Amino acid sequence: MRRSLLLSTAALGIAILPLGAAEAQGPTPFDQSHLYFGVDVGGAANSFDNDYEGISVGGSLDSVVGGFYLGYRFNRPPERIWSFAVEGELNFLGNNSCPAPDDESPDLVADCFVQADGAIQLFDASPEIYYNMDWVARLRALIGFPMENGMEPFFAIGAAWTRADIWDFEYAARGNFTGVTLGTGVNIALSPHLYLRPEVLFDIYCPKTYQWGDLEEDVIKVNLHTFTGRIGITYNF
Repeated sequence: MRRSLLLSTAALGIAILPLGAAEAQGPTPFDQSHLYFGVDVGGAANSFDNDYEGISVGGSLDSVVGGFYLGYRFNRPPERIWSFAVEGELNFLGNNSCPAPDDESPDLVADCFVQADGAIQLFDASPEIYYNMDWVARLRALIGFPMENGMEPFFAIGAAWTRADIWDFEYAARGNFTGVTLGTGVNIALSPHLYLRPEVLFDIYCPKTYQWGDLEEDVIKVNLHTFTGRIGITYNF
C-alpha cells in the first residue's frame, strides 16, 4: 500500500466533511438509540523509531488494514445539535509481517525491512530493522453532528492497543503497546439502516523501554504511531 493512497483516502475523508453541522435542526436518521455493526478496509502507515542516547533509527512500513467494529448510539433529542456513540473495534494489518532474523536467514527480501535514515548505523552496524504488527484494537467515544441531509460529521477519541515486534540483530523489542487514538470522519446515510463511513485515524502509543545490554545505559526507547485511512459500511439494528 503506497503512502499516496493513504493520503488520498485521508483527503477524501476530510474533504467530504459537511460544514455548518451546528445549524442542524429537526429529526435525522442519527437521532435514535440503536446498536450498530460495521466492517472497514483501508491502508495504514506504521511509523516507529528506536532512540538510543538521543540517536533515532527507524522508518515506516505501509500496510493494508481491514476489520470490524461494534457500537451503540445513544438517543439524540431533536433539540440537541450533537450525538454520542461508544464503539469497540478490531483491525488486522497485512503486508508488513517479517520473521525474526536468525543465523540461518540473515538476509530477508527488501519488503521485509526498512533502511535507517542517515549514515548512523547502530546494533552490529546493520541498517536493517525488522518489524511486525498484526492487529490494532480500539475503544472510542464518537461525538457527531447530525444534519438534515443525511450526513453526520464526527470526531472520535479513545484508547488503542497493539502488539508490535521490532527486531535488530542485537536486541528484540516485543510487547503490547497502549496509546491514544484520534479520528475524524463522516457517516453518510444510504438508507435508514445502512451508512457509509470514510474516516482517518491517528494512533499515538506510549513509548516502551528495553534493556538490550548488561550496562545500565544500554537502554533503547521504542516509539510507535500509526496513521490510518479507511472506508466502512455500517448496519444499524
